[in-house]
This record gives sequence, structure tokens and C-alpha cells, in this order.
Amino acid sequence: MCLINYEHSIRFWEEWIIAKLTVCVKSIRELIGSRKEKLGGSVKICAVVKANAYGFGMVQVAKSIERDVDYFAVARVSELECLRRARIAKPVVILSRVSKDVDIAKAIRSSGEIAVQSAEDLRKVNRIASAMKTIAKVHIKVDTGMNRFGVKSMVDFKKILGECKKSFNVDFVGLFSHFACASDEKSMERQSSRFEEFVREAKRQGFSPTCHIASSKASSNPKFAFDMVRLGIDLYELDGAINFSGEILDIRKLCRGEAIGYDGAFVAKRDMRVAVVGIGYGDIAVRRLSNCGQVLIGGQKCNIVGNICMDCLFADVTDLDEDLAGKDAVLFGSQGKNSISVCEVAEKCDTISYEILSSMTGRVKREFNLCKSSQENTEREN
Repeated sequence: MCLINYEHSIRFWEEWIIAKLTVCVKSIRELIGSRKEKLGGSVKICAVVKANAYGFGMVQVAKSIERDVDYFAVARVSELECLRRARIAKPVVILSRVSKDVDIAKAIRSSGEIAVQSAEDLRKVNRIASAMKTIAKVHIKVDTGMNRFGVKSMVDFKKILGECKKSFNVDFVGLFSHFACASDEKSMERQSSRFEEFVREAKRQGFSPTCHIASSKASSNPKFAFDMVRLGIDLYELDGAINFSGEILDIRKLCRGEAIGYDGAFVAKRDMRVAVVGIGYGDIAVRRLSNCGQVLIGGQKCNIVGNICMDCLFADVTDLDEDLAGKDAVLFGSQGKNSISVCEVAEKCDTISYEILSSMTGRVKREFNLCKSSQENTEREN
């Protein structure tokens, strides 16, 4: 769905929204600044904002950090178009292959930089750009071990370079690959070494593309930096930068032996007080936290009890004395002296933080604060 329509849905739901994600823009900017300092001024920074910026809100994230980065990366032509409609002017590379003629034309019209993996791909882009009487910018994707997509053999790569030389409506501006396992340095070194072979060949033939392979955690290592690094999940799972919270809608009293929620999945072993929290799997994919996760309430970790519903979850607040109705419970982030990271949530859900974050739905309100303490500077995504 185009983010423009997505933003309309946010405005429609705003008065009824109970769950929200609060983002500290200052923390994200500080990460970008520290990464620049570590890598040196010559290395470009590309912020990956695909999949609605991993659920954060693509347009608002891009607007917040545009001055801090050199590039943006997306996965779909529709995402590129949404950025341009929002007047984001920085270069945007589409990391996934664009195969349909109509989508290639849309990408060119929106000044997107298109990934190609074969001489045939490049000829198609050149033909369409020629018909539009313009120049299309392309990044050649090479497969160094991920086996997802990209040109694999040097012979085929040389064919693409040969095609570049005679394609007058194509500008070869980028060369990239992708690490298969950013936690395995030996694997990354093998892929980086293979990538260098393609880089040398491109330069030997007179090209000078922006070369990039490192993303995620690998982007902090200077030896894998080449000309540019891609910051993806790094921007979004920062401790202290994000809080996902929901309003406490009610406090229910359970007598020993009573069940709560669907299927009676939790039965009270004592008299209890249970908070009904306005976060459900209709807001974010966390149903697996049923009877095993925690939320922060009153600065304390409270166990989730019973099955999580589409619109709410239940938390044991028996040992908390304060009046809690109308206050917030934090699913991940910090409250008082305690915190729960999105990685902890993902581990309990037997998944990764990417899936948790990108599963946030349109009814979750996104709030962007200039700093953690300046609520008056909140910028809403609308």
C-alpha cells in the first residue's frame, strides 16, 4: 500500500488509537553521526527505509534524517514514489529487482536508481529510458554468496559492463551485494573478497560506481565499508530510542480459580488484579507472548497472562499498589529504571526484531520526538 493512503488511514484512526510507538529522533541521528565518525568522512551513509521504515513510518523517518544521510534505499517502486511525493530529494536506490516495463518507467520518472542483474535487464532499462528521452541510473547487483539475486559469474558481469558501454541512456552509478550472515566474520570476509573482484573489474574497465555491501551490524566495520554502507535495522532497534506502549483500559479482579481471556488459557492460582492493556496482535504481531511475555507498568516488569487478543492483552498487576487505569504499559522500551528490548520480545516470539517492528499496523500511532524528554516537540506522522 502506498504510504500516502496509509497516512490517510492513520488520520482516520487517530481518535481511537490506544497503542503508540514513540521514537527519539536524536538517538537515531546520534547513531548516524557516530557511524560516520567511525567510518570516515569519505564513506556515504544509506538509510534503508523499506517496508515503511521497518514499521516506523517511512516518510517521517526520511524527513527526520534526510540531512544526515547521503542515500535512501527501498525495495519497491511504490516506496520510491511515496518518498518523492513527500518531497524527499536525496538519491534513492531500489534494492530489489524491477522487472516490469511499467515499473521501470515509474522508477525512472521518480529519479530512482534501479538494480539490474543481467545484460538483458540493462538493455530493457536503456530501451525504456531512451523512449522517455532521459538517462536512467542503475546499480548492478552481484551475488557473492547470498544466492538471492544478482549476477554470479565474472563472465556475465563483463557482459553487463559491455552493455553499459553501448547503452547511452543508462548511467552505471552503483555496484552492490549483500552479506548472507552479518554475525559470521569469516563468511563476510569471503563475500567481501569476492565482491572486491567485481569492483576491480568495473574499475579496470573505466567505471567508478559507488560500491556497497555492508548493511546491518556489518556497517560498523570499516574493512567492509567500501564507498557506502546501508543502515537498516541498526536505526530502528536502538536501546533508548523507541518505546511501544499501550493504554491501560481497565483493572479486573480475579478470584482464585477464575480464568481470563480466550480459551481460559490462564487460571488464577490466587486472588489477582489484572490490567487490560490496549495492545493486541491487531497492532503488532506478538500473540506468541501469551502467558510468557512481560510489559512494563509503573516501572515494574509484569507478566502477561492469558491469550493475547486482537485488541488487548492482560498483565498481572497484583503486586502494584498505585492507581493504574489510564496509564501506559510498555511492550518494549523503557519505563522508570527498567527496560525491555525489542530483541527480547522477538526472542520470546521465536522470531527476529525485523518481523516484530515491521508488523506494526496502521492503527499504531507513530510519534517522533526531537529528544526523549521534550514531549512538546513531538512530530506526528500525519
